[in-house]
Amino acid sequence: KIAEAQDKLQAVQDAFDASTAADKEAARSLAEAKAREADAKASEEAALQREAAAKKAEQEALDREADAKAREQEALDREADAKAREADAVSRENDAKAAEADAVDRENKAKAAEADAIAEEDKAKAAEAEAKEAEAPFKAAQEEVEKALAAVKAEEDAYNAKTEELKAQAASDSVVKANRAKVSLDAHLAEDPLPLRKAKITLEAANKRADKARAPFQAASEKAEAARKVAQAAREEAEAKAREAESARQAASAAREQAEQARAAAVAAREQAEQARAAAVAAREEAVRVREAAEAARAQAVADREAAVAAREEAEAARAAAVAAREAAVAAREAAVEDRKRAEAARGAAEEAKARAEEAVAAAQAAVAEAEAFLEELKANPGSGHGALWWIDRELTEKKKYMPVSKGGIRN
Repeated sequence: KIAEAQDKLQAVQDAFDASTAADKEAARSLAEAKAREADAKASEEAALQREAAAKKAEQEALDREADAKAREQEALDREADAKAREADAVSRENDAKAAEADAVDRENKAKAAEADAIAEEDKAKAAEAEAKEAEAPFKAAQEEVEKALAAVKAEEDAYNAKTEELKAQAASDSVVKANRAKVSLDAHLAEDPLPLRKAKITLEAANKRADKARAPFQAASEKAEAARKVAQAAREEAEAKAREAESARQAASAAREQAEQARAAAVAAREQAEQARAAAVAAREEAVRVREAAEAARAQAVADREAAVAAREEAEAARAAAVAAREAAVAAREAAVEDRKRAEAARGAAEEAKARAEEAVAAAQAAVAEAEAFLEELKANPGSGHGALWWIDRELTEKKKYMPVSKGGIRN
């Protein structure tokens, strides 16, 4: 039993030593795995930071590129707008110049038309005066005859009226009045009234003068009559032309004033168009400069973006490598933890086995001590067989060789 216990104890001791060594190795491996995991996490964190920085730089480059493109497009739009405004200003300037020239031409034509109208009006007035002058002698003669005829008619009317009045009185119921009226009527009819006679004499004299004048100047009278008709027609035509000329002159004056206003407005519009064209030229030149600067900024932004993309790709590769290293370190740590757990379990089992072995050794030692005490008692008894005792003592000595020295064992 001592030998068996000793063998078990030795086996347990060997297992304990092996488990202790495995535990130490597992702890060392675990520490190394944790260190590698920490390094991997630090590398991964650094890679993530570099990747984030690269992504941020890439985004900033993209933003700058987009901003540069937007500013370039804006510059192109401003340049196109400036060119359009310049072309519009040139067109408006040309239109203003053409309008000014047209206004000047219309003003000149209006002035000429006004002068022609005034001349026609003067001609019409002169023709009307000539017609009136040509009509004057005939009109005077006609008025003289008409006055003489009117005087004769007035006297005849007065004579006839008095005759009728006396006839009415002669027909009265009163004999006295009737007789008196008849006498007056007879006297009235018998006498030659002075006013009527004078009027007839005047008319007769006028007719004689007319007859006397008509004979040598009959052809002239006929010519004068024809001239009067022509003059009258000419006067009427001249009056119509005068009215037409007056209207034309007024219209021409209004047209001239309107043309002058239009020319002044055209001059102002041309000057404004020239200023607008100069401003448009300056704006176009500024837009070209801004566009060129925007193109340069866009090119720089593209270069920055490409560099940022390369940096991001490099950071992503570094992060992938760091992730792989971290995953490997995590796997190694987990394996080391499992090894440490197994080593701790083995060490616990070894410690339990060692305790049981030590208990067995202690029991064996107690048995040996009890056997030695019993052997000493036998040796002290004279009746005991010495050969048997020697054999038992030898067996005990052999058993002690398998016991630890600290536990009462002996060395060979």
